[in-house]
Amino acid sequence: MPLRYLVDENLRGPFWTALVRTNAECAVPIPIMCVGGYGGPLLASKDPDILIWAEQEGYVVVSNDTRTLPAQLAAHIRAG
Repeated sequence: MPLRYLVDENLRGPFWTALVRTNAECAVPIPIMCVGGYGGPLLASKDPDILIWAEQEGYVVVSNDTRTLPAQLAAHIRAG
């Protein structure tokens, strides 16, 4: 199964637009979704909720949140 990526809402804008544009031009697109997109976590979801959703749905979280996400990820891993 190919990796699937969930792009955090802090990367919406030019980065997300470039991913979508590049994906549209690829023969084999990368499975990507953005927080706030159809079927994904809602905008302004808390980090723990995003991590739980990504784990349950089989997505890798892509974010540039270096302030809160690392600690939330460590807590998520410790919780099992």
